[in-house]
Amino acid sequence: MREKWHTDQYVAYLKTKEWATKRQEKLESVNYSCDRDVGLTYQRGKDGILRRITDCSDSLEVHHRTYDNLGNEPLTDLTVLCKFHHEQEHRLISMKKRFEKGLDTYASKKYGNDWQDYHDYEDIAEEFEEWRNDAS
Repeated sequence: MREKWHTDQYVAYLKTKEWATKRQEKLESVNYSCDRDVGLTYQRGKDGILRRITDCSDSLEVHHRTYDNLGNEPLTDLTVLCKFHHEQEHRLISMKKRFEKGLDTYASKKYGNDWQDYHDYEDIAEEFEEWRNDAS
Protein backbone atom coordinates (compact mmCIF):
# COMPACT_ATOMS: atom_id res chain seq x y z
CA MET A 1 0.00 0.00 0.00
CA ARG A 2 1.41 3.39 -0.96
CA GLU A 3 2.10 5.77 1.88
CA LYS A 4 0.17 9.03 2.08
CA TRP A 5 2.50 11.32 0.17
CA HIS A 6 0.37 14.32 -0.46
CA THR A 7 -1.68 16.95 1.24
CA ASP A 8 -5.44 17.32 0.87
CA GLN A 9 -4.76 20.40 -1.29
CA TYR A 10 -2.63 18.30 -3.66
CA VAL A 11 -5.25 15.55 -3.88
CA ALA A 12 -7.94 18.14 -4.64
CA TYR A 13 -5.73 19.67 -7.35
CA LEU A 14 -5.38 16.29 -9.06
CA LYS A 15 -9.17 16.27 -9.54
CA THR A 16 -9.26 19.60 -11.39
CA LYS A 17 -9.67 20.25 -15.09
CA GLU A 18 -6.42 22.25 -15.01
CA TRP A 19 -4.47 19.19 -13.83
CA ALA A 20 -6.17 16.93 -16.38
CA THR A 21 -5.11 19.33 -19.14
CA LYS A 22 -1.53 19.64 -17.82
CA ARG A 23 -1.27 15.85 -17.41
CA GLN A 24 -2.49 15.27 -20.97
CA GLU A 25 -0.04 17.86 -22.29
CA LYS A 26 2.87 16.09 -20.55
CA LEU A 27 1.80 12.64 -21.78
CA GLU A 28 1.62 13.96 -25.34
CA SER A 29 5.02 15.68 -25.03
CA VAL A 30 6.74 12.32 -24.38
CA ASN A 31 4.62 10.38 -26.86
CA TYR A 32 2.90 8.39 -24.10
CA SER A 33 6.07 6.65 -22.95
CA CYS A 34 7.73 6.00 -19.60
CA ASP A 35 10.75 8.24 -18.98
CA ARG A 36 12.87 5.40 -17.53
CA ASP A 37 15.31 3.30 -19.53
CA VAL A 38 13.42 0.03 -19.23
CA GLY A 39 16.29 -2.00 -20.65
CA LEU A 40 18.20 -1.50 -17.41
CA THR A 41 15.38 -2.19 -14.97
CA TYR A 42 14.88 -5.40 -13.07
CA GLN A 43 11.96 -6.63 -10.99
CA ARG A 44 11.76 -9.62 -8.65
CA GLY A 45 8.86 -11.90 -9.55
CA LYS A 46 6.58 -13.67 -7.09
CA ASP A 47 8.84 -16.70 -7.47
CA GLY A 48 11.80 -14.65 -6.22
CA ILE A 49 13.61 -14.62 -9.57
CA LEU A 50 14.98 -11.30 -10.81
CA ARG A 51 13.87 -10.51 -14.38
CA ARG A 52 14.69 -7.66 -16.71
CA ILE A 53 11.71 -5.46 -17.56
CA THR A 54 11.64 -4.85 -21.28
CA ASP A 55 8.31 -3.07 -21.61
CA CYS A 56 6.44 -0.64 -19.39
CA SER A 57 2.99 -2.04 -19.94
CA ASP A 58 1.20 -0.60 -16.91
CA SER A 59 -0.79 2.56 -17.07
CA LEU A 60 1.21 5.75 -17.25
CA GLU A 61 1.29 8.21 -14.36
CA VAL A 62 2.56 11.77 -14.27
CA HIS A 63 4.94 12.36 -11.37
CA HIS A 64 5.80 15.76 -9.87
CA ARG A 65 9.57 16.18 -9.54
CA THR A 66 8.90 19.21 -7.35
CA TYR A 67 5.84 20.80 -5.79
CA ASP A 68 7.27 24.33 -5.86
CA ASN A 69 5.02 25.40 -8.75
CA LEU A 70 1.99 23.26 -7.96
CA GLY A 71 -1.00 24.52 -9.91
CA ASN A 72 1.23 26.39 -12.34
CA GLU A 73 3.89 23.77 -12.99
CA PRO A 74 5.95 23.84 -16.18
CA LEU A 75 6.26 20.53 -18.02
CA THR A 76 9.85 20.28 -16.76
CA ASP A 77 8.47 19.81 -13.22
CA LEU A 78 6.73 16.63 -14.40
CA THR A 79 7.88 13.23 -15.57
CA VAL A 80 5.87 10.37 -17.06
CA LEU A 81 6.39 6.97 -15.45
CA CYS A 82 4.68 3.62 -15.71
CA LYS A 83 3.15 2.39 -12.46
CA PHE A 84 6.19 0.21 -11.62
CA HIS A 85 8.70 3.04 -12.12
CA HIS A 86 6.49 5.54 -10.29
CA GLU A 87 6.39 3.27 -7.25
CA GLN A 88 10.15 2.73 -7.58
CA GLU A 89 10.66 6.52 -7.67
CA HIS A 90 8.71 6.95 -4.43
CA ARG A 91 10.72 4.15 -2.78
CA LEU A 92 13.93 5.96 -3.77
CA ILE A 93 12.57 9.23 -2.37
CA SER A 94 11.76 7.45 0.92
CA MET A 95 15.24 5.94 1.08
CA LYS A 96 16.83 9.33 0.44
CA LYS A 97 14.71 10.96 3.17
CA ARG A 98 15.66 8.21 5.65
CA PHE A 99 19.33 8.60 4.75
CA GLU A 100 19.20 12.38 5.16
CA LYS A 101 17.38 12.09 8.49
CA GLY A 102 19.96 9.57 9.72
CA LEU A 103 22.80 11.74 8.44
CA ASP A 104 21.45 14.79 10.25
CA THR A 105 21.04 12.82 13.49
CA TYR A 106 24.56 11.38 13.20
CA ALA A 107 26.19 14.73 12.38
CA SER A 108 24.20 16.66 15.01
CA LYS A 109 25.26 14.24 17.74
CA LYS A 110 28.89 14.22 16.61
CA TYR A 111 29.40 17.86 15.58
CA GLY A 112 26.44 19.79 17.04
CA ASN A 113 23.17 21.04 15.59
CA ASP A 114 24.92 23.64 13.44
CA TRP A 115 27.19 21.07 11.77
CA GLN A 116 26.25 22.22 8.25
CA ASP A 117 27.66 25.67 8.99
CA TYR A 118 31.14 24.24 9.60
CA HIS A 119 31.37 20.97 7.63
CA ASP A 120 31.05 19.97 4.00
CA TYR A 121 27.85 17.98 3.41
CA GLU A 122 29.51 15.50 1.02
CA ASP A 123 32.35 14.79 3.48
CA ILE A 124 29.94 14.14 6.34
CA ALA A 125 27.67 12.03 4.10
CA GLU A 126 30.67 9.87 3.16
CA GLU A 127 31.67 9.59 6.82
CA PHE A 128 28.11 8.64 7.77
CA GLU A 129 27.97 6.01 5.01
CA GLU A 130 31.23 4.47 6.26
CA TRP A 131 29.89 4.47 9.82
CA ARG A 132 26.69 2.76 8.67
CA ASN A 133 28.64 0.10 6.77
CA ASP A 134 30.88 -0.56 9.79
CA ALA A 135 27.83 -0.86 12.04
CA SER A 136 26.14 -3.50 9.85
